[in-house]
Amino acid sequence: MTKILNGWICCAEKRCFTFERYMRNHMDLNILEEQQRLPR
Repeated sequence: MTKILNGWICCAEKRCFTFERYMRNHMDLNILEEQQRLPR
């Protein structure tokens, strides 16, 4: 479960980061997945 505290994202694994960084990492993951799906 993910909690949002004062603009911070706190995951169950106790990893906390700012919402901006969380979204940026999330977008990077999506981009990586898209690239992997595309044929070389």
